[in-house]
Amino acid sequence: MTAADPTWLDLRSPFDDAARSDSLHLVDRVAAALRDQLEDTSAPVTAVDIGAGTGNSARWFAQHLGTRLPGTTLRWVLLDADDQGLVLARQKMSDAKTVVADITQLPGLIGELRTEPEYAGPLVMTASAVLDVLTQVDVDAIVEALVQHSGCGLFLLSINGDWRIDPTDSDDDYIKHTFADHQQRDERLGADGARTLIEAARRAGLAAQSHVTTWHMAAPEDGQMIERFLRERVAAVIDHQPQQQDLATAWLQRRTEQLSQGLTIEVDHLDVALKC
Repeated sequence: MTAADPTWLDLRSPFDDAARSDSLHLVDRVAAALRDQLEDTSAPVTAVDIGAGTGNSARWFAQHLGTRLPGTTLRWVLLDADDQGLVLARQKMSDAKTVVADITQLPGLIGELRTEPEYAGPLVMTASAVLDVLTQVDVDAIVEALVQHSGCGLFLLSINGDWRIDPTDSDDDYIKHTFADHQQRDERLGADGARTLIEAARRAGLAAQSHVTTWHMAAPEDGQMIERFLRERVAAVIDHQPQQQDLATAWLQRRTEQLSQGLTIEVDHLDVALKC
């Protein structure tokens, strides 16, 4: 798992929040499962946010799980492979425990945590926009940790490869497919991340429910976000197929010129809820 640019995380935050609001029924589902477990224990809920970055994800989950678990304390653990974002996350969630570790270490890390009384209660694992940068080994570690510790999971904002731009352009499909290929370099799951998690979870006996949510961006008001989105796709295309740099930069130029003409973009994600 690689660290994300904090400026990108903050820029996309309002779009993430708007999209996640369409999956609140998944939060309801997981909160209900946690309430069932809380009937057998008075211990706080242990909440582990994977790929926590700057803390925007955990803060959203803390708000929406908290309102569904009144009177229950959530002990947050923010996990990331890089400490850069966690420095900012600690400022946003000062009561959270931060851990710099790889996702493959999750089963053991959670096992160690749960030897401490304050982390011995029901477990929920959360993540936003993380599954696409994981490998099969990472996904297997997540599922193993959930099964071993009877945990629930909420994994939101995972790209599924489907995005649409209006007006259309003859090179849209090339950019889309080449970007998707780039996202699966080095055995990363890319747009297959959420589907891979669902399949692995079901094989392990976990119940899985999914829902498609969408970023909605419209120029000129969302121009900064759209331009960043376009440039990141073109950068990935050029990195993956440098011989097509002229095509990719020409596409970017055309699209940038349309920012003052009402360009719109929709980006789909596959959100997932898991429970034992």
